Amino acid sequence: MNIRCLVVSAVFVSATSITMGAVADEATFATLDADGDGYITMMEAENDAKLTESWDVVDVNKDGRIEKAEFSALEEQGSKASE
Repeated sequence: MNIRCLVVSAVFVSATSITMGAVADEATFATLDADGDGYITMMEAENDAKLTESWDVVDVNKDGRIEKAEFSALEEQGSKASE
């Protein structure tokens, strides 16, 4: 296997991992957003210990609900911590 094939393979695997992570975030958000309004309320988050424990930090704009961007930031922090 030459170096060019190895590099192309590594780039593909990295891009696939990033895409799969984003898809997983979307699926998790959609599951927690029970009413489908685009936000997670504290009541909707009751079954997610990580989210409820981090609520005050995750709800950056302090509107009492978590939007997709806020949720994605939480998931990104979690994936960096596990590396």
